[in-house]
Amino acid sequence: MKKLTRLRSQLPSSIGGPGYRLYYVRYADDFLIGIHGPKTLAENLKSEINIFLSETLKLTMSLEKTKITPATPSRLENNVHQEAVMFLGTEIKRIQSRTKNQPTITVKTKNINTVVKRRIPATKLSLLIPIKRLVDKLAAQQFCTIKDYTQGQIKPMGKAS
Repeated sequence: MKKLTRLRSQLPSSIGGPGYRLYYVRYADDFLIGIHGPKTLAENLKSEINIFLSETLKLTMSLEKTKITPATPSRLENNVHQEAVMFLGTEIKRIQSRTKNQPTITVKTKNINTVVKRRIPATKLSLLIPIKRLVDKLAAQQFCTIKDYTQGQIKPMGKAS
């Protein structure tokens, strides 16, 4: 087991190729694959992974949790809003501005009080905690009651042992 673990740790988490990149992140039985390349590559990889999981490991891939989602807002078709990817209870999505233009940040320079706009790199991802989802889970397990979520009227409840 130690030998296999050592061998696995030597494998790269990114694979380069002719004009595309592939990134792989795994935690327990969950994994996320990021592909910088065409959608057909993602679809082919998904089917190959499904075949490997079912034939070699005798596992089934959850089709409702397995999605191919574009990370770049500009590549969305028909003005459909970008869907966040859920991974380990965290929403992952590309940063974009409210006006759907290139996002910028405002920075004050050290010497003068001038405001300079700098672009946020296109590689920036935001990791968001779905607070409403967490509060709803807590309410379902009777750890709190929600009177009005939008007004912040959430009352914690004691749980008797």
